[in-house]
Amino acid sequence: MRRLPLRRHARALAAFAREERGSVLAEFVIVVPALVWTMIATFSYWDVYRSLGRVEKATYTVADHLGRFPGAVRKADLDGLQKLMDFLIDADQSPALRFTSVGWDDTKKLYTVDWSCSPSKALPLLTNANINGIKAKLPTLEANQSILLVETQVTYEPPLGIDSVGGTEIGVGQRVFRDYELMPIRSGVRMPFEGPACT
Repeated sequence: MRRLPLRRHARALAAFAREERGSVLAEFVIVVPALVWTMIATFSYWDVYRSLGRVEKATYTVADHLGRFPGAVRKADLDGLQKLMDFLIDADQSPALRFTSVGWDDTKKLYTVDWSCSPSKALPLLTNANINGIKAKLPTLEANQSILLVETQVTYEPPLGIDSVGGTEIGVGQRVFRDYELMPIRSGVRMPFEGPACT
């Protein structure tokens, strides 16, 4: 049995170490999935914050518009604000709104509901019985002062229906955005509700 000299083995190993054929393919296989995952995750997170920002701005716009109403509010006015909200947010989202006029009873030291309405009946109405359950959201009011509370609830779906890439969760699944705005009544007096009550 003939032995190869050690020098020949060393040359063969050195030639193998210098060989670069196939390295680009190996790099491609390693880098491209990571790059695709990063791009999709970045887009998904960006889309969450974009949608949330639109919901917050739309809620403020609707609340500000309601606060500027002259005189009494009718159900048709609130239906119009629901349509405005539908227009301001993404077309694939369906907002649920609740409008409430909240006052302060100085003798009982309690918040009171002057009226509450959810145009699409998507959210339960606030009443004197349940308004104090959300008093942490409400500001301090003077005697006989009232404020408008506009609440929004929107279900968010991740873009392209993707909440995981390659079996790895990117942390952006279906979620519900909830926002509320408190708006003073610009006329300075309580805003009455005209017509049949919302049920």
